[in-house]
Amino acid sequence: MKTPLPASPLRSWRLHLAAACTALCATFATPGFGQAVVFTENMGVPTGNTAITNYVTGVASATFENVATLTYGQGGAANAADVRNTSASTGYPGASGGGNIFFGTAAGASAPTDQRGFSIGSINAADKTSLQLTYGYRKDSGTALPSFSVDYWNGSAWVTIANTSGALFNEAANATAGWYLAKTLSLPAEAQIDGLQIRFVKSGSVALRIDDVKLTAATTTPTITPVANLTTFSTLAGTASPSQSLTVSAVNLTAAITATAPTGFQVSADNVVFGPTASLPTIGGTLYARIAASAVSGEVSSSITLSSPGATDVAVPVTAAVRPTSLALPYGPDTFVTTSFPWYSYTAAGTANWTRTTLEGNSFMQINGFSSSVPANAWLILGPFSFPAAEDIVATFNMQKAFSGPDSELNLKYSTDFSGVGDPAAATWTTVPFAKPTSVGSTSSSTV
Repeated sequence: MKTPLPASPLRSWRLHLAAACTALCATFATPGFGQAVVFTENMGVPTGNTAITNYVTGVASATFENVATLTYGQGGAANAADVRNTSASTGYPGASGGGNIFFGTAAGASAPTDQRGFSIGSINAADKTSLQLTYGYRKDSGTALPSFSVDYWNGSAWVTIANTSGALFNEAANATAGWYLAKTLSLPAEAQIDGLQIRFVKSGSVALRIDDVKLTAATTTPTITPVANLTTFSTLAGTASPSQSLTVSAVNLTAAITATAPTGFQVSADNVVFGPTASLPTIGGTLYARIAASAVSGEVSSSITLSSPGATDVAVPVTAAVRPTSLALPYGPDTFVTTSFPWYSYTAAGTANWTRTTLEGNSFMQINGFSSSVPANAWLILGPFSFPAAEDIVATFNMQKAFSGPDSELNLKYSTDFSGVGDPAAATWTTVPFAKPTSVGSTSSSTV
């Protein structure tokens, strides 16, 4: 084994030598009949406060959802907003959690006129009509609404869509701070261009956040749209994984949608009966997917196909880690250069996750709880192992401490009764003492 490298002050994170799995389920709002999704942007899952210019160069999921096809910037505003993983979106239909765009306020005399901008560009709306824009926003103040403007680029200049509280927000100035859906905004015909940009600009001293930006357009073409992404599945070979849900929207279809799973996966329309195919109504619905118990051990990358007569087939990417039921000794060392398989990360609380990272030529597993508002409880799990009888078992690894924080936040544990699936806390774990870094930036090498 090699190198879990934590880089944060966290509360309650642990390292385990065993196996586990979990699945995330997400349900997103379905566009109304006659409207097709041009794009949705959930801001990804940043590892901390990140400048927009840096975030666009990140890797999934720590980058924008549409970074391969759209462009992002500050839209000509005096200052740029930034990407945050704190105060994650919640409480409205389609809230994705994870990252959001924060329009902060500078301290001091410049605060009343402080301008922060965020823009999404390279949108092809040339063949679209009846463009409608929706987004979630976080009201940061319980006594005031922000000075905010939503604009579009018509090819030569920025044009205001809405810039008054009455046109932008459903809430009063004294509404409780929290996440809400902003009012739906209609874009004029002049916005129907290839190269459309949409920008959000905050001016003044009242901050806010936005998330889940969605642009839709009228359509008469039979269209199938998956309104989300599936996260990586994980399970032990021989055991079906927990399912994930995916909302599928559709317009102008004349027949049901057929979902076809690739080898090693199963799909379902009711989360009860799973098989190689499933059928959804012509207006769409919720599709469930999981790894089949028959899946072969290893890493899988494929697609679920959504099809209906007259509509273009849609491929929904699926990735999976089907971990072996037993690891033999000697094992390792793991270098994490190209993959973290067969390790598994399980986050029981908070938003911080173990991720594979490469820095200055060194690859490692890292967890960073910086700016997290919720104490993390994140497990990094390896196994199960088949231990020879009456033989001493030795584990070696390196660890680096990047920020100050209590040493008690990281623990090494092992279990002999963990099933390999579900919540690790349901099993019995024994703590193993080990040497931890003594100062920020230092590295410890442990043999236990």
